[in-house]
Amino acid sequence: MKKWKVITFIGVLSYIVFAQSCLRMRVNDNKAIKQFELKGVKLIFNDFIKNDLKIHYAKTGNDSASTIIFVHGSPGSWDAFEAYLMDSLLIKKYRLISVDRTGFGHSNFNEPQTLKTQTTILNKFIQSIDNNKPIYLVGHSYGGPLVASMAIENKKINGIVILAGALSLALENPEKWRKIFMNNPLEMMVPGALNPSNHELWWLKNDLEDLDKNLNKITCKTIAIHGDKDKLVAYGNLKYMKENITGADTLKAITLKDTDHFIPWTNFELVRKELLHLE
Repeated sequence: MKKWKVITFIGVLSYIVFAQSCLRMRVNDNKAIKQFELKGVKLIFNDFIKNDLKIHYAKTGNDSASTIIFVHGSPGSWDAFEAYLMDSLLIKKYRLISVDRTGFGHSNFNEPQTLKTQTTILNKFIQSIDNNKPIYLVGHSYGGPLVASMAIENKKINGIVILAGALSLALENPEKWRKIFMNNPLEMMVPGALNPSNHELWWLKNDLEDLDKNLNKITCKTIAIHGDKDKLVAYGNLKYMKENITGADTLKAITLKDTDHFIPWTNFELVRKELLHLE
């Protein structure tokens, strides 16, 4: 019996070690730089730090042009948008920046933050890289409500593009199971980037309640794109945005038929087209 206890203990311990070391969903900066060099693109990394929170980010494109900032979903990292940072048409027209959100990638990994805290740190980051040209945000999935929140607080943002964004609390699944893996030893069983993701997606339930009250304060150009076969974030979010983002300069809602949640990758050309026509 003791032998089985030892085996079980070793098995559990091994899994915990494995869980904490895998699925971090981030790439080595030097490796990424070399990959971009093969495409003839100069990739630059830098960090913005404020109040012990870090935003690690990748940059390509024209430093004297308007800026597009890409904000990944949950989990994720800057390289979710690497194809956009490599694209010759976008590089010629814009300064392109993709961030590791706080808690992911190389930005305070496994230290998740609420939507409000992420809004604050990212808006401070925008202030630090401001070149007095228009600024546009692109957010996928969790990045959708985040860029919406940023636009509410920061009137210097000229436009937002929301891809499969989860903005409606009423359309969210309760997911009460998430709480089981928070703030107790079971948390150690959740692998890599799935742990901070679990926290922020649970907190998002409260965050969306606050966001709902302020969506009419978004005044910039807004584009919302959603697939009608999205099984992760309800397609009804598109209708919800049309009904609640009432103060936007313009609001363009695009339905992608027979399309799932992974719009940035499956519909690259359509998204790129919308970005090229932001101005």
